[in-house]
Amino acid sequence: MRRLVVLPLALALLLPAPALAVRAKKKVHFLRAPRFEMPAFKSIGVVGVNGWFGEQMESAIVTALLDKERGLGWTEGLGPEDPILAWPNHFPVVERSRLDVVLGEKELGTSGLTSDMRTALAPLMEAGVLITGTMAAPVHQDIWDTESETEEVEVVKEETETSVEVDIEEDWWGDEEVTVTVKETTKETVSVEEIEVVTNWCLDRTVMLSFDMRAIDVATGRVLAAETVRASNSDYECSEIRENVLESIVPVESLANDAVKTLAIRTANRVAPYWGTMKLVLERNKKTKDGVVMFTKGDDLTGAAAWMDAQSKADPYDDWLHYNAGLLLASTYRFDAAQEHLKAARAIKDRRIYVRLERLIRDLRADFDRLKAMGLPMRPLDLGVAGGGSAAATEEVVTVRGGKKRMSSIYSDGGGVGSVVAKVPGGMTLTVLSERGKWIQVRTFDGKEGWISVDDLR
Repeated sequence: MRRLVVLPLALALLLPAPALAVRAKKKVHFLRAPRFEMPAFKSIGVVGVNGWFGEQMESAIVTALLDKERGLGWTEGLGPEDPILAWPNHFPVVERSRLDVVLGEKELGTSGLTSDMRTALAPLMEAGVLITGTMAAPVHQDIWDTESETEEVEVVKEETETSVEVDIEEDWWGDEEVTVTVKETTKETVSVEEIEVVTNWCLDRTVMLSFDMRAIDVATGRVLAAETVRASNSDYECSEIRENVLESIVPVESLANDAVKTLAIRTANRVAPYWGTMKLVLERNKKTKDGVVMFTKGDDLTGAAAWMDAQSKADPYDDWLHYNAGLLLASTYRFDAAQEHLKAARAIKDRRIYVRLERLIRDLRADFDRLKAMGLPMRPLDLGVAGGGSAAATEEVVTVRGGKKRMSSIYSDGGGVGSVVAKVPGGMTLTVLSERGKWIQVRTFDGKEGWISVDDLR
């Protein structure tokens, strides 16, 4: 019986195992479009914020808009920050004092700006956006919890026994005379019982802060966006004595005041670009290792993208090379090339992780297009030369028809004559050099040149 178990195991160990891929993760920063659909504008003003802590909120919004690292939150990883734009000077913040001089005592209505206000603001803000709104008083919730344990204690109980004696006698006349005597006896009993004893009182306090914001287009006077932005803050304290918990927990107003900064950052992100952090998930195996290390350890995003792109052309039937190339090219804002690699990877073997890449391409392209429409100088990052096999952007390429097992011949001369220069598998990419009828002169990734029939191409 033991041989039946050991023999298949031994045979399995002798069989060649497929190349295994190990996940490699890296946090990268991308410039994100504002949460609201915003037109192109050149300046931002913050004015007329009222309500609870209105002045503090107004100042916090200005600070958030001027923060060069708003949204980064991580020190590790690299992002395409440097070659894209001079942040944050693209949308200068107009000083409140200058806005007060222009607006005076006029309040910004919920419907936007009057024509007089627009005329007064035009020279100061040109194409600009005003942020205003009302702070609501903070609301909070307290949730108590207890920590307890079981203890054995002596319990003393008093028990009272009551007895009644009834005596009936007849008198001389034959009448009954009833005498009732009640006796009570009290005694104590001692027993050991298990009871739940509270050892700790805990209080979870959460404070919610909200800001009813409006973004107003100075040029048109209309309200571009109106939304209630929220932020929360909390504290948690425990003590053996309940009163001590109430004394040590952070007061509601202090928690709300600390949440103002977060609320201001979220408000700024509604109308102005900010840095978003995304975790890229690559696949590392023997073929992709060098490119993955170049990116994850060497922080070379563009070099790794070029390397993966070149390797996928040299080995067009490795879906992990295509996947990694697509992931890195999308991160350099080369979305069409990334989409082609995703398509190739799925043609070889469709995997669930490709949905992540599809979503990355879609989200980054949407942000890229929106930022560009707002007037930011967005452009793909320049790729370095890696692997010696990446085709130039201006070169036309074609793909060999069929699957990996189908081989097509490249001849030294057109018309299928001359010697066979190379036999190439289906799916391989070839660089076009010239055309002659139904024959295409091509060059392989390793520099071999010859002629292939158009019938052998997709």
